[in-house]
Formats: sequence, C-alpha cells, structure tokens
Amino acid sequence: MMSIEEPRLLDIARMHIPLSELLADWSRAAAEGLPYQPNQAFLAGLAVGGADGDLVIGDLLLDLKAREKVTNPWLRGALFQLLGYALLDINDLYGVRRVGIMLPRQIHFQTWSLDELFGANSEEVLPGLREEFTALLREMVDAGLDGMRSSEVEKSRS
Repeated sequence: MMSIEEPRLLDIARMHIPLSELLADWSRAAAEGLPYQPNQAFLAGLAVGGADGDLVIGDLLLDLKAREKVTNPWLRGALFQLLGYALLDINDLYGVRRVGIMLPRQIHFQTWSLDELFGANSEEVLPGLREEFTALLREMVDAGLDGMRSSEVEKSRS
C-alpha cells in the first residue's frame, strides 16, 4: 500500500487551508451557474504541442503555481504563458478577459485584466491579436511540416 510522507501532507495542508474559503466560493458560484472549466484545452493548443490552463471560472483564466521562489523573470514568463493561452482560445470559447496566478506557498492570489496587460480595450484588440497569433502558428506548423518532409526526403536518398 502506498503512503504519502507526513511532511508532504503537511505542506499540502499548509497551502490548502488559506485558499479553502476562496475555493469554496468558486465551487458555490459554479454550482449556481458561473461558467467553470478545469484543465480546459484551447482550440489552437494543438499547434503548440498542447496547452491548457488550470481552470477558467467566469472570465478568469487561472494558473496555480506551487513554487518555492517567485522572481520577476519567472512572473513575467508565467504572465506570457497565460496571455498565450488567452490567444490560443481563438474562437473565444471561454471568454477569458482576466488572468490570474495563485501562489499557495506564498498565500498570494493576483489577477490582471487583459485590458491592463494589453494596454488597450481587450474587446477591440483580441480579435486582431488572435488572427495574428493564428497566422504565426500556421507559419510555424507549416515550417515544421516542411522540415519534416525535407528530412524524410534526405532519409529516402540515403
């Protein structure tokens, strides 16, 4: 029988307890009809090898990060990851207009509106940004396929 070491259980409890009220609020809101989607997949996610956030609740895309150390470069990367996820939702299925990072080890939860991060009205800029992002993804996929075809041709010649 497998068991979990006591220090790990204590670590999990230490992270969970301060967040339990917020998680309970979200559970109640979801039960009352607020859109809730855990581990959602984005339509264009396959183009980057798969991409999913931890959960969408309402218009908030949230990633849970259980890190020991949080640095500015790491935070910048995490925000770019979330913005990438928002752009990968090319059909706006989830209606993401805010992104958030939950840091249970630091007992911190922060959200940003896409308006704030883009420095513009997201309703106005998202369609164009998604089109540009989709075009870039198509170029990357096509280049990858062309590279694969070239290597197959080289293999067949040898």
